[in-house]
Amino acid sequence: MENNTYKVFQLMEYFITKYDYISFRVNGLDKPDEILIASKTNPDFQVIRITTASVGTAYYDTGRLDTYQMVIKQQFNLPEVKILDVHIGNETVEGNDEFTTVCIDSNYHSGLDLSTIYPGVYEVVHDVSDKEGEIKNRVSNINNTFLKLKETAKKRPLYAKLKDLHAPVTMGTCVVCTVLFLITLFLSSKYDVDTALIMMGAQYNTFTLGLHQVYRLVLNGFLHGSIMHLVFNLMAFYYVGIGVERRLKTKKYLILLLSGIIFSALSAGIIGANTITIGLSGAIYCIFVYYIFSLVNSGFINVRQLMPTILLNLMLNFIPGVSWQGHLGGTVCGCLFYYLFNNKDNKKSMIILVTSLLLIMNIKYFGFTKIQPLYIGSDVKVVSAYKDLGLKSYSDNISKRLINVYQKGEK
Repeated sequence: MENNTYKVFQLMEYFITKYDYISFRVNGLDKPDEILIASKTNPDFQVIRITTASVGTAYYDTGRLDTYQMVIKQQFNLPEVKILDVHIGNETVEGNDEFTTVCIDSNYHSGLDLSTIYPGVYEVVHDVSDKEGEIKNRVSNINNTFLKLKETAKKRPLYAKLKDLHAPVTMGTCVVCTVLFLITLFLSSKYDVDTALIMMGAQYNTFTLGLHQVYRLVLNGFLHGSIMHLVFNLMAFYYVGIGVERRLKTKKYLILLLSGIIFSALSAGIIGANTITIGLSGAIYCIFVYYIFSLVNSGFINVRQLMPTILLNLMLNFIPGVSWQGHLGGTVCGCLFYYLFNNKDNKKSMIILVTSLLLIMNIKYFGFTKIQPLYIGSDVKVVSAYKDLGLKSYSDNISKRLINVYQKGEK
């Protein structure tokens, strides 16, 4: 930016303080002679670029402006984003089919008349003698505006803040996981942890496959075996889930979450041994992969910057007791559904592909005739626990069906 830099900040302060715009950057694309601001709620222009560059350069900036448009469209989940391209100077603006371009300076403007949309905008830009002091004053006013917004936000009640997150599935999932953990904690105080988890609905081939309790393919994702397991999973889930749910909206996000849990459980059941599988981590991997693709394709970040996070998540799979099979299923699910949700032309073919994959996995999974290894001692504990809780008829039914499973397993 050159001598007109202070005029850029004059306009920036005007839009931020009066129309609730926020500043943003697109890593590696924005230039030093421009400032970018955006608004999710403004009906006229959701993105404004203010620059000291010549109007003639707008043609060559079309590609970058397209990227800015796509970034805000994805970030705010808007169906349409309009860009206002403001140049500081006294040049004449000709028609621009791509974006709305205007030129503003002291006592001068060319292009679309903005006074009907932003009253008083032309009086904002004016000459000053102390240019550095003007910039400092404008930046100070902008910072004070943001501080006031933060203070106002702090005073709002908790329920209002949660409502503003626009993430009912993420928050609801956290609540469900916490409640189920407390119930599991109570049961594990009377019985051992494994028994409590199987009773609560953990993925366990003997029950899922042998007794055809397919609900375990979903319910296992909401169960956790320890307070650390719960806390770490919910922290990771909250971090990635909020942003993805805002972008996808409730319906698609719920489909992604449940599919991640199911893919994870199926993968653990097919590839892994007959062990207990629980936890939200498979779904977290699914959502995390979707989140990575979204960030990279939006231009906010590149793959190289994400490598430490990606490597850390890969290394976690080498920790004893971690279900890498479940994480693999979640990762595959995230890739498939990112492609499904973001390629409209291929939506029908992708639905067929995903449905076919699910059918193949289900046929392979439920087509097993043997469940190995068998853990009869653990199963007896579960049956006894059901009886101890007053569920004698259910306990007897489970016992009879388990005997049939053992007989098939011995053949």
